[in-house]
Amino acid sequence: MLIFLIGMPGSGKSSVGKQLASEWQIPFVDMDELIEQKAQKSIPTIFEQDGEAHFRRLEQAVLHEIIAQPPTTQVIATGGGAPCFFDNMDRINRAGTSVFIDTPLYTIAQRMTNKSQDRPLYQQADYDAMYQKLVHTFGQRKQFYWQANIFLSATELSVPS
Repeated sequence: MLIFLIGMPGSGKSSVGKQLASEWQIPFVDMDELIEQKAQKSIPTIFEQDGEAHFRRLEQAVLHEIIAQPPTTQVIATGGGAPCFFDNMDRINRAGTSVFIDTPLYTIAQRMTNKSQDRPLYQQADYDAMYQKLVHTFGQRKQFYWQANIFLSATELSVPS
């Protein structure tokens, strides 16, 4: 069973994924790390040198590779935009269970303000600009996130130990 964690950048997908995988003693996969390995460069460098369209194609290819692997149970943290391009969300839902990590945008803005150097689409330095960017992005992406099989409210989320 593939468990895909989806949600906004900074929502906690990787942190929650690592905790769940450890607790359940199953593999954890971070799609961003696989993209960097495949491209042999960091995500900010991919955006800078090759552009977002190239990054999205790499992201799609990595998703297809994960899905094509022999069946196994693992937790996969997708990139924030992964479900929102091509037919990725349909593929995610056909291949496994999608879990939307619903983190309040003000919380994400607090996490990402002045710490956005690794997030090419989120280079705002102050909280208000970051929050407005997140509101805009969420408005575009919510139609995909809301196709998830499971919704987890990050305000109430705790991972049992």
